[in-house]
Amino acid sequence: MKKLFITVLLLMTTAASPSAGTGGPPCVISPEAMPGSWRPTEKMQQSLSTEPWPASEAEEAAFATRTGVDEMAALYAERPEAAEELWEDSVASLIEVTYASANTPELNTKARDAARRNLARLIQPYLGRSVKSAECAEYGQLLPLAIYAHTRYQENDARIGKMV
Repeated sequence: MKKLFITVLLLMTTAASPSAGTGGPPCVISPEAMPGSWRPTEKMQQSLSTEPWPASEAEEAAFATRTGVDEMAALYAERPEAAEELWEDSVASLIEVTYASANTPELNTKARDAARRNLARLIQPYLGRSVKSAECAEYGQLLPLAIYAHTRYQENDARIGKMV
């Protein structure tokens, strides 16, 4: 069952990816390799720098990231219904913060924990339902939750199987 789920997931994400049918990767390092509409204007190109950030700017960016995670976690704690309003974006907004290589392990843990709390809140109503009660119209809103359950919970967590 697990292999089938992963295979279906990979097929769906590949078919929906921006590069599907274009023959090119969605991420491009060189601006010259980008489609013309994606390239920076000549004026913008002149203002871009390849130099690393000064230490002060790197510290400011780290501070902004920490503050943003703290504010998001506080919002979801103070207004739990905000997670329902944003649905899977309430999980993604926290998980995506962890992709930055400059983050501290503590910040990543804080963001992942907050994301799991939001996910637990979103899937809770579905855990008590029978599998046969699911309707096709729910597919779009449940698929992201099933994916997050699969990737964010321990392998033996019963919530994964229930959501899948």
